[in-house]
Amino acid sequence: MLTALMWMCHFPVMPTNSELQRALKGLREKVTASQKALLGAWQPVLADSGFEQDAANLSAYIVLRREDIRTFQEQVSELDLSSLGRCEGHDIATLDAVAKTKNALNSTCPTDAELSHPVRANRQGDKRLKQNTHRLLGKELKHRRSRIMVTSLNAAAGEMCFVSDLIERGMDVAHINCAHDDAAVWWSMIDNIRAAAKVSDKTCLIHMDPAGPKLRTDEMAAMLPALGEKDLLDLDFVAQEADKVGGFSIEQTATDMDSLSDALEPRGAGNLGRIAKIETQRAVVNLPKIGVHGASWGPFGLMIARGELAVEIDCSRLSEIQEEILWLAEAAHVPVIWATQVFEQLIKENLPSWAEMTDAAMSECAECVMLNKGPFVLDAIAMLDDIARRMRAHQHKKSARLRALHW
Repeated sequence: MLTALMWMCHFPVMPTNSELQRALKGLREKVTASQKALLGAWQPVLADSGFEQDAANLSAYIVLRREDIRTFQEQVSELDLSSLGRCEGHDIATLDAVAKTKNALNSTCPTDAELSHPVRANRQGDKRLKQNTHRLLGKELKHRRSRIMVTSLNAAAGEMCFVSDLIERGMDVAHINCAHDDAAVWWSMIDNIRAAAKVSDKTCLIHMDPAGPKLRTDEMAAMLPALGEKDLLDLDFVAQEADKVGGFSIEQTATDMDSLSDALEPRGAGNLGRIAKIETQRAVVNLPKIGVHGASWGPFGLMIARGELAVEIDCSRLSEIQEEILWLAEAAHVPVIWATQVFEQLIKENLPSWAEMTDAAMSECAECVMLNKGPFVLDAIAMLDDIARRMRAHQHKKSARLRALHW
């Protein structure tokens, strides 16, 4: 039987119906066979985790993307069939839908049940992502899909009016970096955030981010434990005070995620949501395992720390890797936090650049957008809220939504 790669080499022009059907069948069989092997390696972590369905789709997507199917995409697109370009959340179901549509074109009419199966599977993938996002980041708002996370200022510890403004403008998650301040300041921040949210009749979750070990000039991050002594002390506070969202800084391997889980469990916070901050080349390489190990414990998300990551992988590759992380996360039905330098110039100088406006619009591909602190952060929240509201009418993840235009 021809593999997808062999098929593309054999048929540089449009294949016949039978050739296309054989290619689809061969590709599906290859995906499902390799999927089983990958799932088998993950099984010890997945047992009774509730993440099995998501991991099955993730493994199928990884196997599919190991193939170069660009010629295949062009050829099925010419027949007005799916190019597989939006298959992340439902890989095998998309392959099945293409095959059934092709059979219908050949007058081999599928039954209603056969037609409805890929439709249900496609919707299930979207539903799982929405459910997992809700578990980690709270309910989706009516006017925008993405949540807004804001790094808390010291002012949040002492100025209730400022915190109220943050929430009124659109802050859904408050980010507290444990590398700064101390437990007394964090207490004040959290008290003010919760009080302001109650008065506003809104929800604002607390995301606390342990700092991770401090590097000396002669050390490499890979040589240090992911959780230092200070982090373990800070986790005592995080376990008690963070809402659904607990953070973690330098995850590079699945073992790092397990270390966090092992630390949270005896503190009575084993089911606390966690966010893996992807900021190194090693973390990118280990991303599938980090996702499986992280999500097998409870609510889980990935943060694309674009500033640190750009330094590690070279700025020229950042856009490419950012897209790949978004695809892999969607395949795992895991929410993504789009972070670092969003509206940086607006926040610091109250003068947004045109590039920042475009970047903010593209952040609608993620489930959450993180803003840094600064003197004009309230203006940035309001601007991001407005852009996200508008982009929701135009785009859902990678799919364009064709609302009526104005001319």
